Amino acid sequence: MTPSVDKLEDETRIAARLIDLICDMTVEQQLKLLNQLDKKQYKGGRSDYRRSRKIAVDYEVRNEVHKNFIQDISAAGVFIETQNPPSIGEKIKLTFSLAKSKKPVTITGKIVRTDHNGFAVDFRPNSKK
Repeated sequence: MTPSVDKLEDETRIAARLIDLICDMTVEQQLKLLNQLDKKQYKGGRSDYRRSRKIAVDYEVRNEVHKNFIQDISAAGVFIETQNPPSIGEKIKLTFSLAKSKKPVTITGKIVRTDHNGFAVDFRPNSKK
């Protein structure tokens, strides 16, 4: 194997192991860990760093279930790719799996932005957006 392939496999194994450990934590333990790790101030007007990831997601808006892909994700929210975004202000319930996690993540949020590529969801309960 080439060094870049070895590095990619190592990064994938590390990420999968971290996700497994985090998924086995209680919500309180996850929040404590997040606060310990997230001490940086991110630029670009965002309060949380976003990572580009293509993750299959099921979401429910107004009792209708849809399937699409998360394009990027942060602690505060996600951007979902779709040609038919829901309306801004709508409440949404998302269910998706991270890497080799044994249990899916289910989280609620609010649609805060739409464009021709999809829509943004904010997970924070008291979002000003």
